Amino acid sequence: MTHWKSILLGGSLLLFGCADLEQLAGMEMVMQVTEVWDSDGGTAPGLPSDELLDEDFYPSNDEPDHQVSFSDDELRVEIDDMTGDLNIDASDSLTYALTQGTTGDGRFVVWTEHNAYRAELTIYGSGRPVVQSERGKLVP
Repeated sequence: MTHWKSILLGGSLLLFGCADLEQLAGMEMVMQVTEVWDSDGGTAPGLPSDELLDEDFYPSNDEPDHQVSFSDDELRVEIDDMTGDLNIDASDSLTYALTQGTTGDGRFVVWTEHNAYRAELTIYGSGRPVVQSERGKLVP
C-alpha cells in the first residue's frame, strides 16, 4: 500500500504518492464541489441509504467549497457546521453518518479514484429520502 509523503514548503503542505484512506487521520481538507445531484430529473432513491447513480449528477462549478476535518483516529468528521461519526469502514471507502448540523441527517463518503481523494456529501430530507447531494475533490 503506497502512502502519502508530505513536505511543508513555504507554509503549504505538498503531498506525493497515492491517495490512501488511512492517511486522512487528523487532516484538514477542502471539498471542491464539481458535481451536483439532479433532484428533479435524477433517479429518486427509495431510502436515504440507497446509493445515488453517477449519471444523476451534473457538472457544477457554482457550489461553495466545504471545509472538512478528520479526527486523529478517523472516527469523526466535521464538514463546515456538520459533524458525523464513522459508520462504515470498507476497504475502498469511509462512510460517516452526519447527525449534527443538518435538519434531516446525512452522509459523507470518501473514496480514492485515480490516486486522488473524492467525496460525496448527501443531506437527507423529511418526506424525501435525499434533499441534496454534491460530489467533488478532497484536497489539502
